Amino acid sequence: MEEIKKDKQIPQWFKKVSMVNSWQKWHKRGIDAKKMVGIPLFINVQTKEEIANVHQIKARAITYISFMDVFVDFGVAKEEWGGKGMRIPYSNAYPEILLINREGRFVNTLMDNSYRMNRYLVCPNNPTYVKKAIECVRRIMDMGSDGLFIDNVDGCGKECYGENLHVGYVEHYHSVATEAPGVKLFDPRIKALKKHKHLYPGKDNKYAFTELLRKVREIVKSYGKEKIIVLNGGFDFIENADATMIESYICSWAWKGRNMNWGKIKEEAKKYKSLLKSGKQVIALSYLGYPASTVKDDAFFCYSAARLCGYIWTDYQTIGDNEANKLYQVNLGKVKTGLLSISGIDYKIYESGIIAINGNKEKRKVKLNLEKLLSYTHFKDLYSDKEIKVKDKSLVVEIPGESGRVYKGII
Repeated sequence: MEEIKKDKQIPQWFKKVSMVNSWQKWHKRGIDAKKMVGIPLFINVQTKEEIANVHQIKARAITYISFMDVFVDFGVAKEEWGGKGMRIPYSNAYPEILLINREGRFVNTLMDNSYRMNRYLVCPNNPTYVKKAIECVRRIMDMGSDGLFIDNVDGCGKECYGENLHVGYVEHYHSVATEAPGVKLFDPRIKALKKHKHLYPGKDNKYAFTELLRKVREIVKSYGKEKIIVLNGGFDFIENADATMIESYICSWAWKGRNMNWGKIKEEAKKYKSLLKSGKQVIALSYLGYPASTVKDDAFFCYSAARLCGYIWTDYQTIGDNEANKLYQVNLGKVKTGLLSISGIDYKIYESGIIAINGNKEKRKVKLNLEKLLSYTHFKDLYSDKEIKVKDKSLVVEIPGESGRVYKGII
């Protein structure tokens, strides 16, 4: 990854976060907000009431939005949002916002290896779309949100070839229509439609989407320097955000078990070194519940891997009622060392604890030097809930192969 310049807009509070979670998952399960105390940031907080509930437990709330596509609704134009997420309102009143390919066709969304008939990509180079996007962002921020989680960023910036093509709603067809380039128009109703316009003629949609994100970040930050923007993916657009998300980190609904061992995880982490150095953050999202081992083992491994790589971790509450959900309240403070290693076990020392991973296939027993944590007489192994006594300025730990562990200091 290319060098990323230092970003002075990243709030200090965000740099201290180690765990975030999805509000919608908690909300749908009817869990009392008091049980969420200790988690500093929630994603997918979609209403003014929900935002207020998050603020009540002294946490921050950011709201989901997507600029990739729209759900087609042939009813009247709507100025509000709803359903499963925030998307720019679309109906037959705004046909000019749709992306058009070389053949003059609207483009269905490709997701999970399937095309979605009722979802169409939008053109971020279209002035109407940009105007509606900005309006939507302002409505979200006016609710008191602490920022945006922008989904599907890698699906944005696809090229639109519709500039100056006739497009619009044809009452006679009861449908939105666009002319096909190179085909002689035979229906005067098509020729009477307005033409699809681009805000930046001659510029590609990567440029257009970059400009949209730049405007969006300016608006979000105008509501306070503590506000943030998180992109799902979007390396090409990270300049205009505070963080990126790695979705399906190690574990996912899309496969069973883990898709990487510790060696591969460390290699992949090199891609994000420049980003983290700039002050921007990385959120690693692991979907649990599809294990080759157990949810608990996968949770501790994914959490430990993310933290040792310098990432914020989340599972979108897929741990469920498994006892590994104790990880939600873990806060070991500021990291005090780089990545240390002994007998194939890598670890970091934090202000009030240790996180370690055994990358070997077999169990290892090692002695961790505690020069940085001499004020603690005992440590609790959060996996087993057992206490380990400090001896000779060291902590003797035994970690199974390919496992992660978290040790909390006890005075």
